[in-house]
Amino acid sequence: MNIELQLRDTLHRAADEVGSADASDAVRTSGMRGLAHSRRRRQLAVLSAGLAVLLVAVVVPLGIALLRTPSGSVAAPQAPAPPSAVADIFGGPTRGDLAGDATFVEAVRQLSWTEGSPIESDTSVPNPAVELRRVTFAGDVTAGRWALVVGATDDGGLAAVWFAGPPGATAAQMEPVGLPGLISPDQPATLYDSPSGSLVVVAAPEDVIEVSARPEVAADATVSRTFTDLGTRDGLLVAAMDGNPWGSAAQYRVTRDGAILVEQALEWTSTAVLEQFQGEELELNYVRPPAEGTREQTYAIAGEILGEYGLTQDQLDLQVSYLGFVPGLVGLPGVLAVVTATFPSGAVLTRAQASLQDEEGISTFYAGVCTSTLSAAGSAAARGVVALRCDIQEPHGSGDDPASIEFRSELVVLAPAGAAGGYAVVTGLQAETTLDLDDAGFAVADFPEGAQSVVIHAADDSVVDEVPIFTA
Repeated sequence: MNIELQLRDTLHRAADEVGSADASDAVRTSGMRGLAHSRRRRQLAVLSAGLAVLLVAVVVPLGIALLRTPSGSVAAPQAPAPPSAVADIFGGPTRGDLAGDATFVEAVRQLSWTEGSPIESDTSVPNPAVELRRVTFAGDVTAGRWALVVGATDDGGLAAVWFAGPPGATAAQMEPVGLPGLISPDQPATLYDSPSGSLVVVAAPEDVIEVSARPEVAADATVSRTFTDLGTRDGLLVAAMDGNPWGSAAQYRVTRDGAILVEQALEWTSTAVLEQFQGEELELNYVRPPAEGTREQTYAIAGEILGEYGLTQDQLDLQVSYLGFVPGLVGLPGVLAVVTATFPSGAVLTRAQASLQDEEGISTFYAGVCTSTLSAAGSAAARGVVALRCDIQEPHGSGDDPASIEFRSELVVLAPAGAAGGYAVVTGLQAETTLDLDDAGFAVADFPEGAQSVVIHAADDSVVDEVPIFTA
């Protein structure tokens, strides 16, 4: 399958799921990768070589990273509003600071939704006639110039697509932010650019729009959010939030007549994501020397954590508790990465995953998520002392059929330096199970069912620590 056909297939599958607008040629492939990312969290570290080639082959720099919500820029309601609160969001005049530029607005209205793209001749993609379109929003944001165009479809529905361009762009410089899609006339539309923090939410005139920039992790490992009204005018929010090149932790909420209409994540995609996850400007503290040629996996996990929690490197203590080989599957070596992130509150996130490497040492197969666990301040995980269960997927059978996927469970123990050469005793079992620790304080074995925690002993039999076993 050539690059264009791969891209076309990816776009079609994504369109079936999300409905509305996404990325231009420069962005749509990484956009679909972003969708896959949001559905396969923590698999970023093991991007296949083929997907990486696809990404690199089609990305064309635009000078802007164009982003959207997971439902294609038009949010699905989390809590349905009462019938009396139904509104026609897109039937009014153009909103935004460029609404008064009649020449620009008209030129944007006439822009092609599909010309020059792989879906140009696809009749299943909404493409309303120009005379049935209107520009709902046109304005300048930190990331550049954006516009939202809607149009009536032949069957009486409503379709939409976002356009974007560089700062001060002419209409001719505006490009579609991906696939046009069907929308609901009473549901908000959004476009979000995480690296710059640019956000536009188009809602009904009386709607209240609030934004939460990131989750807040307390010392006891509880997670909460605070939503803030950034100053909605006539149902339109144009905001400049803190930018984050690693991803989007932001959520937005729309309230209508006192009822929550929408509360969901503002997800994003970016052409910069491939370079970022190859380790650009990431500084990680390795508790143990990493195995050669494996660091990309920890860059991916660490970058994902930064994006997921909306924080920067100087706000998190990121360390790699372990990065090395574990018993392989079907003759391929396995690589285990364990990353911990200590939040300003002291709470600790432990995230671990396994992958398989091919003969050239490239991680080509995602093997399994071992754990993603938040623990309270003072957790031994902050010191690199971890016990975890890793369910590793066997690389055979059809990935589309859950019944064909087989897993093998491993118990991994990472002990403090003082326990190197000692041993670990597994609790919760009828018969005592002991694991010998190597010189790095590492041990791995088949997971004994019923295991609950691990007591770590030094070589002189003294107890060094006791830790619970983290699971996925």
